This record gives sequence, C-alpha cells and structure tokens, in this order.
Amino acid sequence: MRNTFQFNYINLDYVEEVSNGDLAYEKDIIALFISIIPQSVSSLIKQFELGSYQNVKKILHHMHSSTGIMGLNDKLGKYMDAIVEEDLENKAVRKNMQEISTVCLNAVEEAKNYLHTLE
Repeated sequence: MRNTFQFNYINLDYVEEVSNGDLAYEKDIIALFISIIPQSVSSLIKQFELGSYQNVKKILHHMHSSTGIMGLNDKLGKYMDAIVEEDLENKAVRKNMQEISTVCLNAVEEAKNYLHTLE
C-alpha cells in the first residue's frame, strides 16, 4: 500500500502494520470494510429511527472495530462515544448519527477508489 494515494478519511497505518507487508491481506481488510460498513450504517439509522436504542448501541459497538482498523477513530470516536453515553432521545444524537453516516460512507468510497489503484 505504499503509494501516493491522498486520503481524506481513512488512515491505513494500522492495516499496513498488522499486514506485515502482505498486500493481499491489506486488500482483503479493505474489501471487508467496503462490504460491511454501508449495511451497518443503514441498520444504524433504521434502528435509531425505530427507537431501538439498545440495537443502536450494539451496532455502534460492532462498527467501532471496523472503523478503527481503517483509522477512523479520530474522526468518529467522539460521535460514537456521545451516542453510547448520552440519552439517545437528545436532539444532538441525530446530528452525531448524520456525521457517522457521512464519514463512514465517504470512507467507503475512498477505500473503493484506493482498492482500484491496487488492481
């Protein structure tokens, strides 16, 4: 993954570190992120709109590992933590949900674009 691709969302330092230079492994991790996150974001929003706050927290917990591997904790941590720690009926939660959705979906597009450069 050592190339000049300019990232605005993801940070692949951790992926590169754990792969120990195995480009196939790095591609697999990126592809897994691309396949999981859109559905997770969709489920997160749906559960929030249904008022199923326990499910919102579960989904966020599962998303945290995927987003962390892709270096998104700096961008998402405060929004995810705020939702988990706050009363989910608070109006600020909707803004946090939107930020999580926007960052995640943009990160997926960025990961897709990057993955195409590796083919």
